[in-house]
Amino acid sequence: MASTPIAPIHQDSLAELAYQALWSSIVEGRLGMGHRLVETTLARDLGISRGPVREALRRLYEDGLVEQQPRRGSFVRRFDVRDLIDIYNVRLAIETAAVRLVVRRGDSLAPLEQVIGGMRAAAERNDFAGVVAGEFTFHERLFELASNEYLLQTFRSLAAQIRLALSLDNRTFQNLFDVVDEHVSLLEALRAGDDTSAARAIQDHIVSTVGAVLAEHGISRDVLLAPLLT
Repeated sequence: MASTPIAPIHQDSLAELAYQALWSSIVEGRLGMGHRLVETTLARDLGISRGPVREALRRLYEDGLVEQQPRRGSFVRRFDVRDLIDIYNVRLAIETAAVRLVVRRGDSLAPLEQVIGGMRAAAERNDFAGVVAGEFTFHERLFELASNEYLLQTFRSLAAQIRLALSLDNRTFQNLFDVVDEHVSLLEALRAGDDTSAARAIQDHIVSTVGAVLAEHGISRDVLLAPLLT
């Protein structure tokens, strides 16, 4: 009997698709913080059964994007200012190390140039989500170029929280091209070949982007880790 050319759709495949759809909706802000996640409603909207949705919510809970409240159900997790400070202190620590390694290795920075090109195209379309996705990719490429698997794993373990934080940061920008230009400046600092100067540039970038969000809550950027450069 001849095999069918059409691969069957498995339950775990549906769960993965549901997970990706919900993950994107949360980190891009389309499902806002505190939004109640009702299995039956999500299953109807996604056009699937409740089983894959339940599995997707379980994974989102493990990612730290969903919280479960007894007798109330699942909700998009609310990230407060303390969460933001903690996330950005981790970024300051690991991205400084990554940038110094990138400069010292001296590999081609073409992957970063390509990402900036995509960010610029998204800004021209006034595509906020596209710019945020591009910004995350830029920083992920930094870790890949650093060639330190443990730094990369740490960054990726916080992928959802960092994407969400970037969305909050970038909403303070009036012009999406300003986001692009900040990353052009980072690229130029990397090209200059001084790892200490490049590390200062990434620290200044991280602190400046989150500073406006902290200011909205009356909090000084001094709560962030001071630079640890020699």
